Amino acid sequence: MAKQPPAQRLTTDDLTAWIMQQLQTTFPLPKGRKWQPQDYWRPVVAAAAECSTIHDVSAHLKHQPAESWLWEVLDRRLDTYVQQPQELEAKLNALLWQGIPADIRNQSRIVAIDFHDIPTYRADAQECPYARRRKPKDGTSWFYVVLTAFIIRGHYRITVAMTWWKRDETLFDAFQRLQGYLKAAGLQVEGFLLDKEFYQIDVLTQLQQEAYRVILPAEVRSQEMKALLQGKDSVQTAYTLRSEQGRVTVSVVVTTLPKKRKKRKKGKSRRVAYVVLGEWKLTHTGIASLYRSRFGIETSHRQTNQAKNGTTTPRWWARPLFWTLAAWLRNIWRLVRVHIAARQGSREARRWTVRRMLRSIQVASLHNPDWLANVNIRAPTTLTSLATENY
Repeated sequence: MAKQPPAQRLTTDDLTAWIMQQLQTTFPLPKGRKWQPQDYWRPVVAAAAECSTIHDVSAHLKHQPAESWLWEVLDRRLDTYVQQPQELEAKLNALLWQGIPADIRNQSRIVAIDFHDIPTYRADAQECPYARRRKPKDGTSWFYVVLTAFIIRGHYRITVAMTWWKRDETLFDAFQRLQGYLKAAGLQVEGFLLDKEFYQIDVLTQLQQEAYRVILPAEVRSQEMKALLQGKDSVQTAYTLRSEQGRVTVSVVVTTLPKKRKKRKKGKSRRVAYVVLGEWKLTHTGIASLYRSRFGIETSHRQTNQAKNGTTTPRWWARPLFWTLAAWLRNIWRLVRVHIAARQGSREARRWTVRRMLRSIQVASLHNPDWLANVNIRAPTTLTSLATENY
């Protein structure tokens, strides 16, 4: 029996080279007389790893194209999507799937959808089709709203799709476009765990008509809903929402969350209500437990913000690209961490934090700019094995 060659050791150089290769594959940049494609992507990746701007990173890089030339090259490549912004979103969603194990595509998954607001301080925000007026926060009332889709498996979450909620479209239109990206990736969706923003009469009506399997929290607005939350027993009943938009009758599950004991304090139970559309073979407590599995999404957004390029550019493609790059880097961290835990133990995996990985990429990009010429730009054995892990 022939001996199998030993697996290559996963190095930061290999990981960073693979990241740049995937970016170049998704958005091919031209090869010039003096600069290679990786010379253009290096400041972008380094700025994400440093959570800084391309302007600041370019000041520390040697033997790099000028910042103005870098923006011009990116403009030439990405401005081609200005007439077809959905094509840019499709490519960004394809980038999110790079490195994700095939096991995730081959099984039915519960998908959680969440909102993420990115504040904008542009003077012409009212003219931007991607900016929406929202509840004031962080010194502004104009935001870029991103709908993100997560796969939740155990204690980890992976971003698998994103779309921008434009001002001239309804929430259900953005939801259907996001579902289209999931379908294009070949993901089998078993059901959706939606954000409370979907608790609207027009959205719930369309979800019922399309026969989606959905769980989302019900907001306590009426006296009837407050009355349902009284008591201790778990119940499932029909509830009618009424407003000037119309009315819709949905199935509502009311249950009690188990007590959580805190240090030196007694736990306190809490009554919750969820709108349940479609057939779910779960108990009332099981529905509440399933929805609670999405509560860590806000932590995922905070981790994504650690790898997001800062920018004040008015270029329409910059924020979708930078945000997707940050979410993809977090996906890579999550997959590498699982990979480390399977081979070196959970203690070593816990030491591999998001900040540690980004710092390693930053060092490889900034302080060793010539390493790429000596690296075979292909996924090494350890990165290839990430796609065959059984998650």
